[in-house]
Amino acid sequence: MKKPATDFLLIDISNSFTKLAFASRSRIGRPSTIATPILTAERIARILHAHDAATVVASSVVPKKNREIKRAAGNRKVIWLTSQSRLNVRIDYPNPKTIGADRLANAVAVAK
Repeated sequence: MKKPATDFLLIDISNSFTKLAFASRSRIGRPSTIATPILTAERIARILHAHDAATVVASSVVPKKNREIKRAAGNRKVIWLTSQSRLNVRIDYPNPKTIGADRLANAVAVAK
């Protein structure tokens, strides 16, 4: 059976829960949720194996879990949402590097 092809696996890691969704350039699939404490590279790799996502796009406020994303992605490209990302929103904040990725993602969503 052929795997469904998608362009991206979107991952949003917060302290309690991690949200994951596959996306193409025009659509975002239904998100699923997993408790962040049990998020492992093996779980993510199984999810990635179910689809042919070429790129992982991740935001995280839990730095310890970033290693798990990198390990699971293998040779896939990983794009991290940070204050340095080109977001098409202006950040007017004294120290942008201290803004959490979750808040950056919210700003982008509101701007659309």
